[in-house]
Parts: sequence; C-alpha cells; structure tokens
Amino acid sequence: MPLYNSSIAREVLTEAEKDRLLAVALSTTADNSAINWEKATAEFGAASVDSMRVSVRNIHKKLDKAGAKTDGNDLTAGPSKAPKRKTAATEEDEVKTKKPRASKKKVTAAKKTEETEEAEEE
Repeated sequence: MPLYNSSIAREVLTEAEKDRLLAVALSTTADNSAINWEKATAEFGAASVDSMRVSVRNIHKKLDKAGAKTDGNDLTAGPSKAPKRKTAATEEDEVKTKKPRASKKKVTAAKKTEETEEAEEE
C-alpha cells in the first residue's frame, strides 16, 4: 500500500472516506500484505466487497491528485519559511496612514445638526 501524507489526507478526505479507510486498515493482517475485504465491508456497512474496493481505489486516486502521496522518506511537511517580521519603519508607516474614525455619537450629532439646518432653511 503506498504511503500518503496524513495532514493532506485529513484535509482532503470526508469523514465517510476516513471511516472506510479505518475499516480497511483494521482488517489487514499483521504483515499488511492481505486485507480481509469481507470483514472490512461488513464493519463499514458497504453494499459489497467490490464497492468497497472501488471506493478505496477512488480514495487513493483522490489522495494522489491532492499531492498526498509520499515515497516514505519524506517527513510531514512543515511551513516552508518563517513569516516576515515588520520592521520599525513599516510599523511607523502603518500608524501614520491610519485615519481616526468618528464615533457614533459624533456622526449622529452631525446628522441631526444638518437636518435641523435644512429644516430651518425651508
């Protein structure tokens, strides 16, 4: 059975597909060479052995397409690099570019004064 990156598999597979793979994994012999398809089908509740095999094959295709297949020598992928830190100059620029917002009280008061001025003009 090919090796797959488990973190990608957790993101890509649905809960039903994870349950199906678990049933297959728990139905293998100690040396992982033979899968007891009848037992796996019964435990998962699949319609037939053939449908179980096709589903597992489709799951493997889905994992291959997502890039989860590994050669066994790769470790779990981590972040490629550390995030960039802000320098003091960029932090100052951000502070300068921010414009203060008017509070709700000031905005509503300004609207009321505009309305009263318009009413007086009429």
